[in-house]
Amino acid sequence: MKLRAETNCKDNHGKARLTGEEWLVREVGSYLPQIEETVVGLVKGYVITDKRCLKITTQYNFKDIYGITRKAGDVWLITSNMAQLHIPDVYETVVKQENAITLTNRDYCIILDPYDPKTRTNQFGKRELRKGEATFFLQPGESLEDSTIHSIRVLSQDDALLLQAVEEFKESDKLTRKAGERWLIQGPCEFIPPVEIKIVEQRKRIPLDENEGIYVRNTQTGEVRMETGKTYLLEAHEELWEKELPELVEYLLAVHKAGSPDITPKFDSSGKPLYSGSLPKDKRDKTRVVTYRVPHNYAVQLYDFKLKQGRVVFGPSLLMLGPYEQFSMLSLSGGTPKKENVNKALSLHLGPGAMSDIVDIETSDHARLQFKLTYNWQFKYNKDDPKDCAKLFQVPDFVGDACKSIASRIRGAVSSVTFEDFHKRRKDLIQVAVFGVQADGVPREELPFPANNLLIKYVDVQNPEPIDPKMKESLFKAQTLNIEITTRTQELNANHQAMKLEQESKGRLDIQKFNDQAQAENAKKELLLLKAENEGIKMKGNAIATATASAEAQLIASKVLIFFSNSQF
Repeated sequence: MKLRAETNCKDNHGKARLTGEEWLVREVGSYLPQIEETVVGLVKGYVITDKRCLKITTQYNFKDIYGITRKAGDVWLITSNMAQLHIPDVYETVVKQENAITLTNRDYCIILDPYDPKTRTNQFGKRELRKGEATFFLQPGESLEDSTIHSIRVLSQDDALLLQAVEEFKESDKLTRKAGERWLIQGPCEFIPPVEIKIVEQRKRIPLDENEGIYVRNTQTGEVRMETGKTYLLEAHEELWEKELPELVEYLLAVHKAGSPDITPKFDSSGKPLYSGSLPKDKRDKTRVVTYRVPHNYAVQLYDFKLKQGRVVFGPSLLMLGPYEQFSMLSLSGGTPKKENVNKALSLHLGPGAMSDIVDIETSDHARLQFKLTYNWQFKYNKDDPKDCAKLFQVPDFVGDACKSIASRIRGAVSSVTFEDFHKRRKDLIQVAVFGVQADGVPREELPFPANNLLIKYVDVQNPEPIDPKMKESLFKAQTLNIEITTRTQELNANHQAMKLEQESKGRLDIQKFNDQAQAENAKKELLLLKAENEGIKMKGNAIATATASAEAQLIASKVLIFFSNSQF
């Protein structure tokens, strides 16, 4: 029971009490308060067990019931070792009831600012390792690091831990670790980190096929290298390095990896990719070696910024991008007529291929025409000569440059002839303008571009149309009349040819009829001969048969006569 003195007085035990002083009556039994005493209330006790303790603080200096002097601001625990039931004193404030922390033989924890019972103070800034099996209470001021109980690290054969010393300590009699030093511990084993060690990360062996790889950076030298075709475990001074690629290259790699025909790289006027189609949602693992399958009859150029040299890879093959290598991206003209920076590509098609362009020309009599040209092209190179292979990528936009060069040649040749002359022999004129002629005057069949080993082999002219509407209408009328004349001529030729074929067929039919009649008469003659022969044979047979029968009859009659004559004798 808690009492308070209203005036200066002595309690039932004769102890002097000052006005306003409070105290507890702990004796068992009844109690009759004095007139100077006021009952404040009943104080309920707290049961203390092995798994639960009481955390208490005070704002006054006093000596508690256990004979321990407490100072203002102290915080302490009441455990089952001190009492099974605790009734808080008038100077004590119950902070809370705390549960015990239990560690199994597979657990450990780190205690921050551990409590020293000798000095009855916390060792601020220190860390203490506690292993299981154990059960304990956190002393005032103590706390669990990360508020977590850790399990023992179990490492398999493919696991390793990267450790770092947070302060200098002796690992063994012969080995001292300095603060900041890093090293690896490999499995199979069980590991509990001491307080002087920080676990940076857990690593696993990385299995790599011969077509797979990772980028590894040496943190001591800064050098980056590529590891492929084996199971690799990073050393303590190594880390995975992320290879960054331009956004456009990442997009083209994603399109190439998807391999779907409904995905076509599309770009805006500034060359920025427009993401569309069923591109992979998973982002590229930048620590993995970038691979690219070069298709058949394609080539890819890579440039090494460290060695300051490039290399060309021909398909079909699988290239692996080195840590200092980048793709030489192609930006080609496209569309009809050709526009710059329409097509972006990582690989160069080696041909044969075809490309089309629309060309505007003007004849000597100022007739402006527009027509479509189609070129057949391919690259002619020596695969065994690195310098010759490097020429393939010397011209960044071979499509646009080739179309501009050919269009310039055609404009120069057409500007010196009239419209009528061009209309009559445009094919030969353009052929000579593009390919030129040899020393003997024979037109060439190929147009080489030595700068990048490009070879143009064929030019086809399609749909020549005047740009001027009036000239276009006049040409349309002339073409219509020409078509009508040609159609009429072809119709007359067809009718004449049909009549000729009809007469020939009729003559062949009459000849065949006469031949058939002659054959029929011959067959009738042979039939009559066969019938006469059959009648002769028939008559001859009947005569022979009649004669034979008559002779037989006479012979039989003679034999009968002789028989009867012999019988009379």
